[in-house]
Amino acid sequence: MSEKCELSLKVGEYLTGGIPIKVRESGDGALVVIAHDGKKHFFTEDDVNTAIEALRNPPKAAPKRTRQAIEDSWSKAEPLLRGRSEATGNRPVRRRSPKPKNPLVGDQKSPPEPNPLGPEKGTK
Repeated sequence: MSEKCELSLKVGEYLTGGIPIKVRESGDGALVVIAHDGKKHFFTEDDVNTAIEALRNPPKAAPKRTRQAIEDSWSKAEPLLRGRSEATGNRPVRRRSPKPKNPLVGDQKSPPEPNPLGPEKGTK
């Protein structure tokens, strides 16, 4: 396979996200790609050039964290995981939402229930 054809396939794969079924180059630098899912995509010369640059200069991977860096981050987070503040050494106060007060709780008496037989004798 020629070098130009391989580059077209790689660009088509990069632009569509899968191995293309067919790739066709036009004279003005545009690319027509039939993607892995059967859809036809048209890419301009600018799209193709951007993809070629991205393939030639892949983004650098972030440096891996060393074991020492991981242990340092855990030692800083340990007081927080225990629920203690490093500055005061006290446990944080856990605030709860106030509960609605029941008017008939505690020393208060419940209201008298009405007598089903009528009012009591001797009361006015």
